[in-house]
Amino acid sequence: MRVCSICNQEIVEEEQEIMVCPDCGKEYHKSCWKVTGGMCVVSACREKAIKRKEEEEEKRKQEILAAREKINEAKNQKVEIKDEKVNKKLFCYACGTDLMEDQAFCPKCGTAVMSKRKNVCHYCGTELEQTAGFCPKCGNKTTGVLPANNEITAYNASLGTKKKSKKGLIIGIVSAFVALFIIVCSISGSKAQRVEEWKATALNFNSACWSCGQNLEDVGVEIGTYWRKYVYSGSSYGTYYNGHYLYDVDSAVAAAVSDNSAKISDIKSEWSQIQSYYNQLSNVPDTSDSEIATIWRDVQNAYSAIEDMYDCVINVSGNYNTFISTYNSCDGELADALSDLRNDLGVQ
Repeated sequence: MRVCSICNQEIVEEEQEIMVCPDCGKEYHKSCWKVTGGMCVVSACREKAIKRKEEEEEKRKQEILAAREKINEAKNQKVEIKDEKVNKKLFCYACGTDLMEDQAFCPKCGTAVMSKRKNVCHYCGTELEQTAGFCPKCGNKTTGVLPANNEITAYNASLGTKKKSKKGLIIGIVSAFVALFIIVCSISGSKAQRVEEWKATALNFNSACWSCGQNLEDVGVEIGTYWRKYVYSGSSYGTYYNGHYLYDVDSAVAAAVSDNSAKISDIKSEWSQIQSYYNQLSNVPDTSDSEIATIWRDVQNAYSAIEDMYDCVINVSGNYNTFISTYNSCDGELADALSDLRNDLGVQ
């Protein structure tokens, strides 16, 4: 039977969407996969997934920096406006016939080049209305009615006047706005993704704390049991319990630690993982979000509680009554802190 590695429920492929860890091949329900932030429960796979996400985040940052540089270049760049020479023709202002530079009369209609003429397009020779701003045939902008007689020669001598192009400026402005839009969208999407990744880490922190807390509770009970057997043995020579001779406090605690060495090793490994998760969670993505702020408060309380429980069980000190009192107090505080965190994370 195929079972989800998170909820331990059966996976029915025909009825449910499944996700598969790309590193180890474990299968999950899609809903369970989302709860973990798209990461496998196996530590090695999770570390690989976190590394991939960090690499993707770094790539996005580089893209954003590149886009910002492009905007700054567009702002500071002096758009070079190239001068374009407009090759104008000499033509008859009466009929529009092309003329040679040395012709004094139009070869078609006989009109003198220096005579008063009609308002025509300087590019194609089409006759224009006096108020026309653009030629209806070629689309070029007109300059209005040219002055008559001796000023015509001056006009004909103005061949090659410069026309400034604004195309480069327009392209630069449009590129800047497009780059700015991309940056805004990227920042917004990146922030939302950081929030989801942060919540996924909080879920992992919660799971690690529950597991470590259960082991600490079990070992604490065992230490108390061995210790009590010695204290209440009724003999000044000590007593035998579970294959051990308990002759003083240190021997009782050492016997309990020896019989629970595997579980204590798990506790130390889990505590190291909890510290790593806590360091990641300390980089809160959005302090203005009330939900994030509440979860972060719960995380801090849970970390403080499990740290006290760890110190009580792993670093045993004091007499029997002091140990039992401290253990019961830490156990209760840890249970309350983890319950608050679990509820605010929405874990069933």
